Amino acid sequence: MSKNKFIVGRRVPNNLNNQWQVLDLDNFKINKPTVLVLGGNGTDSNMLANGYCKIVSSLLGNFINDVNILGINYNNIDEYEDLKENADIISKKIFVPLVSKNNKKIDIKTACKNVRNITILAHCLGDTRANYIIENFKDDLHGLNYDNNEINLILEQIFLISYGINTYAGYNNRSIKCLNVISPNDTMWYDSNKPWVKVFENLDKVKMSIYDKNYIKYLLRIYNDDKWDHIDKPITIFTMQSSKCFILQQNNIILIAPTALNKDENTDDHNIKILKRNSDWSINNEASSAGDTVSKLVACALCNSVANSMLNMQSDKFIPFNFQDNKNIPGLINQLEDIAHDYNYGNERHL
Repeated sequence: MSKNKFIVGRRVPNNLNNQWQVLDLDNFKINKPTVLVLGGNGTDSNMLANGYCKIVSSLLGNFINDVNILGINYNNIDEYEDLKENADIISKKIFVPLVSKNNKKIDIKTACKNVRNITILAHCLGDTRANYIIENFKDDLHGLNYDNNEINLILEQIFLISYGINTYAGYNNRSIKCLNVISPNDTMWYDSNKPWVKVFENLDKVKMSIYDKNYIKYLLRIYNDDKWDHIDKPITIFTMQSSKCFILQQNNIILIAPTALNKDENTDDHNIKILKRNSDWSINNEASSAGDTVSKLVACALCNSVANSMLNMQSDKFIPFNFQDNKNIPGLINQLEDIAHDYNYGNERHL
């Protein structure tokens, strides 16, 4: 164990310690919708962890009083040597209690309903941490004697929103649902040491302009062919408009590919603060119209996940979180497409 153990805290509705409360994980259990915020490299103080949580709280709107927002102060833990060990602690202290009682598995419907309470928002290296947590949780589920089908069903209830991610390692082995935001102005993607390549080979079969195809290929060069299954089905492109905001889906992953999020196109888009909204729901002054749109898209995704968690708490039935429409329940992807459509075309609808 690292001598500098990480610290988990949450936002609380008071004026003490900047609305931050350090948690004792041995005496904490998730019992309502929860957003676990995994900050980027250098989130080594309660102030910085709380800052990430403030960004999330600004996006939750009317749901703010119904949600736990948890953040982690990494406390100068070694980024690599202690990464997996501390992810194992998060799995056992936060995730495992949702699927077990007296160290034994519980019925699958209850396990899925409980895990559906968790949404993860990750920034940069936080996405790598999420990957380690999920892999440890998967091992813990095996240890509780859940079978593979049950494990996949449980993991599908976790929704991960990632911004400014620095790796896709393990994505093709994960059953969780993901929404990834990638800006072409994020300098993280210009690291020549990373073997980012274009693997969306079926893009050429999609009817769209050469400009749009080249622009999407430019954005999608980040995908690592060694870590991604070869695609045998065409991707679905929900928004097609030059130099605007693209929304693409491949299986359990939604990709949002906007243009520059800052008004100053020379500003690096890697900083997640660009998504933060003000108390009157206006966007911060530094954000471009694309930045405003992406902030709304992330807020929409967060609120949809939280709303589904609340539905599961109120219902005797298990209600899965779907990207596509399911009976009378609208899917996330159509709502995201509507927001992007307004940005790309104004309020006019093109059918």
